[in-house]
Amino acid sequence: MDEVIIVDDQSTDNTVDIARTRGCKVIVHPMQSYPEQRNIGIDSSSNDWILRLDADERIPLSLRDEILGRIQQDKLRNPAHHTNANPDLNTRFLKTLRYAHLQANMEFQQGRRVGAFDFFWGPLLGFAKSYIWFRGFMDGLNGWIIAWCNMLTEFFVCSYIFEKQEEVHGLDARRRQVQQAWRET
Repeated sequence: MDEVIIVDDQSTDNTVDIARTRGCKVIVHPMQSYPEQRNIGIDSSSNDWILRLDADERIPLSLRDEILGRIQQDKLRNPAHHTNANPDLNTRFLKTLRYAHLQANMEFQQGRRVGAFDFFWGPLLGFAKSYIWFRGFMDGLNGWIIAWCNMLTEFFVCSYIFEKQEEVHGLDARRRQVQQAWRET
């Protein structure tokens, strides 16, 4: 392992000190969004290969050994060089759901609201950003899959925000009033 980069959201515990004493490169940056934090870490890397983990994730020793072995044997096939994500579908989909929920909570707290326009354009722009802007088309099928996952992520973010809007603004109560009025006519 050549370098360990930690992007810290101005934590108040000893995370920064512990990481630095263990030789990690630490970047303290206030949280704006999860993608921004991720990209800061990626941009700070001086290596071609990046393994990105969230703070609550761990790699079993057996997986570490397998990754190192495959890199040494150059058996990693069709890596995604241009897109901004891991092409493994199962891992990507589970992370998509988890990330979308976290991102939606943060964006909702920051005041983002969604409507029909967002459900159409948000996912479409998520796909275009990954497939065109990050040149995912140069990664073939892997790039296409990753772009679709990014589109789904934005759709799920919009869906979760919409659910929160309904909870906060009582749209369920209004829906029940309309249904009651319909029954009375």
